[in-house]
Amino acid sequence: MSLPSSSSSSASNNPPDTARRGSRTESGTTQGDVNEVEQGAGGGVEEGGRLGGTGRGEGGGEGGGGGGGGGGPSRNERQLSASVVEVEEDVAIKRKEQADVCPGAVLEEEMGLESTSVMKHREHPRCHSSSCRAASDSAAFEDTSNHNHTSRRANNHLSSFSSSSSLSSSFSSTSISPCNNHTHHKDGGRESYVDPPHHPSPPPSILFSRTIRPSPLHHHRASCCLPSGWACTTRVFGVIFSLIGSLALVLFLLSHTTLPSLRDRTVLNAMIVSSPSSPSYAAWASSAAEVSDSPLLTSYYFFSILNPTPFLTERALPRYLEKGPYVFKQRSSKTSVSFSEDGTLVSYVTLVQNDFVPEKSGGSLTDQVTLFNFPYATAISTLGSETGLLRAGVRGALGKMRVALFEDFLPTIKEASAVFAATTAIKMMQENLAKFRYPEDGVAVRWGGGCVPVGLQINHCGFSSIGYLKAVLNSEQQQDIELIQLCLEVNLDATPGRAIPLATVQALWNREDRLSIFNTERDPLTSTRYGIALWLKNDPDKREEIMMHFKINLIQYNALQKYISALYNSPVLEEYVLKTFLKALPPADAELSRGEVSNWEALVWRQWTVGDVVQVLDSHEVPMSVMPEQPPELAFYMEKVGLPVWNYDTGSANRWPLAQARCFFNASLSSSTYFQETILGIPPPHNKSPRPQFNRPELLTTPMLKPIAECMSQSKDALKVMQGYIDHLAFNFVKPIVEEEVINKNGGLVVTRSVESWLTGREEPILKLSLEPDDPRILFSFMGTDLTLAPEGGTTGGKGFCRMSNDVENTVTACRQVRDTTTGEIQGYEKTANTYHTGKRYPGRLGQLASHHGDEKVWGVWPKTTINIKGAALAEGSEVQYGHSEGMQFPPMNRVERAMRPEIQVKSIGEGEASNGTVQLKALEPLAFMDVGDGEQDSSLLVETEVHADPASADQDQLSVFLSKFVLPLRFRYDEPVTLRGIRLLKFVLSPLTYSPQREDAASFSMLPAKYGGKEGIFNLTDLQTMPSFLSPPHFFGYPTLRKMPCLEGLTFSKTGAKQAARGNYLAVEPYTGKTMGAHIAMQVSGATTTASRNGPSYDVWHHRVYKAELIPTIWMAQSAEIGPKDARLFHDLVYRSASILALIQRYSFLGGTAALALGIVLLLLSCFLARRNQWHKEKMITEKEDGRREADIESAIEMSRKERRAAFEEASGQAEMKKTKRTSDARHAPPAV
Repeated sequence: MSLPSSSSSSASNNPPDTARRGSRTESGTTQGDVNEVEQGAGGGVEEGGRLGGTGRGEGGGEGGGGGGGGGGPSRNERQLSASVVEVEEDVAIKRKEQADVCPGAVLEEEMGLESTSVMKHREHPRCHSSSCRAASDSAAFEDTSNHNHTSRRANNHLSSFSSSSSLSSSFSSTSISPCNNHTHHKDGGRESYVDPPHHPSPPPSILFSRTIRPSPLHHHRASCCLPSGWACTTRVFGVIFSLIGSLALVLFLLSHTTLPSLRDRTVLNAMIVSSPSSPSYAAWASSAAEVSDSPLLTSYYFFSILNPTPFLTERALPRYLEKGPYVFKQRSSKTSVSFSEDGTLVSYVTLVQNDFVPEKSGGSLTDQVTLFNFPYATAISTLGSETGLLRAGVRGALGKMRVALFEDFLPTIKEASAVFAATTAIKMMQENLAKFRYPEDGVAVRWGGGCVPVGLQINHCGFSSIGYLKAVLNSEQQQDIELIQLCLEVNLDATPGRAIPLATVQALWNREDRLSIFNTERDPLTSTRYGIALWLKNDPDKREEIMMHFKINLIQYNALQKYISALYNSPVLEEYVLKTFLKALPPADAELSRGEVSNWEALVWRQWTVGDVVQVLDSHEVPMSVMPEQPPELAFYMEKVGLPVWNYDTGSANRWPLAQARCFFNASLSSSTYFQETILGIPPPHNKSPRPQFNRPELLTTPMLKPIAECMSQSKDALKVMQGYIDHLAFNFVKPIVEEEVINKNGGLVVTRSVESWLTGREEPILKLSLEPDDPRILFSFMGTDLTLAPEGGTTGGKGFCRMSNDVENTVTACRQVRDTTTGEIQGYEKTANTYHTGKRYPGRLGQLASHHGDEKVWGVWPKTTINIKGAALAEGSEVQYGHSEGMQFPPMNRVERAMRPEIQVKSIGEGEASNGTVQLKALEPLAFMDVGDGEQDSSLLVETEVHADPASADQDQLSVFLSKFVLPLRFRYDEPVTLRGIRLLKFVLSPLTYSPQREDAASFSMLPAKYGGKEGIFNLTDLQTMPSFLSPPHFFGYPTLRKMPCLEGLTFSKTGAKQAARGNYLAVEPYTGKTMGAHIAMQVSGATTTASRNGPSYDVWHHRVYKAELIPTIWMAQSAEIGPKDARLFHDLVYRSASILALIQRYSFLGGTAALALGIVLLLLSCFLARRNQWHKEKMITEKEDGRREADIESAIEMSRKERRAAFEEASGQAEMKKTKRTSDARHAPPAV
């Protein structure tokens, strides 16, 4: 039985699912499979016979192609190949569309593998689409390593094709779903999936025949962005190195732009204190706490005079012994802190305490030292001589005389007059009443408020009215009736508790009793007054004593006190006394004095000018002085020199008018300057300041010629008489006082005291005698120490007070008066604040002075020059500083180093290199050199190089430091870089021009040029100190010619002193922060007993045989500071660590970044090359592998197809034969037709 040939073409047009239709049988095949086998068998017989007859088929049909002998491909094979080519083109198009849907499946199909990724693709929901199912199985043969690359190969799975032969029917009989591997069929119009056969169908590539090969494989080239293997590793490292290089280059740019600025801002924020809320405010405001190991030490050395007596009295050359050091550690605190509104300025007063450090000192504070006494020498120098000192003291004597006249003599006169008037009135009343047989004690009873019976039941009580007595009084007494009644009326009455008993009245009248109301006794030594003075004073304590003494009550006491006060202050009493005084004078003098003696004060001036008030009122025969031992009144001087003011023998007057005396006396007390320059004729010092002193700003400072001319013009030779009178007072009153209070109390030209007394202060006798009692300069000291570092009001509210001479840096602006707001009394003198730049907005001005004690220009302190404060350094041409520093802070951020001149600029080296030893710098010797001992000294320190000052080198001075103690700026110049505790510092030394008369401003400080005797190595402080005083290096180090002066032959030095003096003056500044981390400032102060100035001192009273020395070394001081180990480590951590990191970044980031980026780029290029090479090799291997596998598969498939066709043919033939046999048998056994 043969099938029509057209069945092949119709079958090829069926959809892919047609082969799956039919119901599944128990043997595992469907009915459709059986039908197709039958059809294929029939077709094979027919085609085989046709093709076999040509002799070209390779196998032909089993039944009819035996005679052909295999001469060529059978017709079915040619049709199959054509169908395969056609289907392959269709599938290639579909695979292009599905490459983006299931790329993994397609890739793995190309490699001929089925991996886990393929299963994942099949499980994806998108794989259930019909388009994805067509690509899933073919994807199982691709290499998993290329699953991210979409291949466009044409090796696609044939989802269905026409069964034109038994071979095609056998492969199309069972189709495998690409997504779920289930067999798909319909059962009664319902689709279902069943398990596939045990052996899956081979891939369609085996269907390609040898004669008709598929199109060559067309793979996309592998992208270099997705390498694998070594290429992938190279690519990863390339990316890493490129990123590292890019980051390093970015960091390199930041290290030269943002990072340095950020570091600078961080450091500046820690340094700048612009308000109380600043982070560093607490540490800035006080160094009192022991939180730092960087101490500030001050060492004191004294040149003790070993032969003071021969030096003072025999003109012997002084011999000196250097004692010291006496070392103190300084602690400080800021008070009265005030910030400006914008935070750029801050004002404060610095409180200082000094603690003795015995372990570093060469002696104890109890050591006795004999020194040249600066306060005494200053007084002599100011007044020209010791005689001038005595004459100037006359003003003080006149002041005391005024006190004696008006506060002692005048009250005494008034008290005596009141008592005289009262006792006279009582006596007169008793005498007049006795004429009427009045009771003997009647006046006393009535004075005490009692009543006296006079008969006819009439009682006389008190003295409220005495008009009835006018009849018994004479005419003169009647003129004084008002005074008499005032003396008798006590305002008491007979009321119980008011009247005073007779015995008490008699006790009150007892003039021998010191508490009596009529007692006028006074103690001549203490000037204490008793009796009536106690009643007038009305002191509560004395009141109780008086009441108990006389057994009176308070009412009685008050009545008596009012009685005596009214009498004391009564104008009637004043009129009576003046009348009595004038009546007692000789007629000629009385006539002259009548217009002058008009009040109590006139009696005082009469006593000073004429000296007869005590004589007249006390009825003495000769004039009496208020100070009988040494009469100070002008009248007694004129009597002594043969110019009597009154000739009692002839009755002629030869005295000054009282107005002239009063004018001169008051003028003498108006101003010390006026008194000294106009009255005494002492020339003004050449260093006279045009500004008033701090303690007496209201006093006159210029001579007044007009008043003295008016006073002296009223009498012949009045000025000459007055000058003689002043000398009289000077040598008779002032000299004994000076000897007693100054010379004999260890206050002369040479003084022996303990070290503690010299340093911490004691009341200087000459200052105590000459200054006002509240003047802080009375307590003289070389070292200032505040009583506390925490004054009332706290850090921001307290005030520092001037309490000793060291606090008075200058007599003009250093201190100011503090007065009580209600009483106006002076409560003390407070220190005036300095103003500094905080560094806010202007970091280059950090720590520099803006004003000194309120002055932006200090004038009047140095009389010949003005010291600029505001912007001083900048105005002087400085490129480093805006103004003066106080030595602890200079402009930060390396400004000091950058501004130095190129020829001396420090070689730029990285911060921190000194700490790790990469740069060999000279080490700054630590302060251990100050440890006292007799060990070996560093010989390098003792090498002395003579200093030569060159005025042309002034522009080399770069740093300016202001010394408040001397109101003087000092200049420093660069020396060398050094290291201290691993910190790189710039060392600046004191300018050689400091002590040179060649300095540009030498004339402003009264320094003589060298050709007129000026000496190198000495700075003249005379104008500031108002005495011959000089500043020099300790031991005159660097100026050996000075030590050869005759007056210094007796000078010897200690080993420790010589070592410290040789250290010199320097500042070691850390350039980045601008802080001074090592310093040593040492200066020596010397006096003189002779000087080249025109107003030189003359020791002409007590020290007229003193040795005339041009220089007398007295004391030298050295302030030393260095950063301690703990603070140095902190500095390293905060500054150098960041600097080192930044330096490393700047040094290596560019090179390392460039190298890393270049390496990364090379690796990326290498990875692309490796990826391409690997892909080329892979494609080649795949092509060769597929070609070989395809040929083998085709041969195997053809062989298998032959066998299967043969088996199918045999099976079909057998089945057909069986059917035929069955039909034959059925027909044979079928019943006959009816």
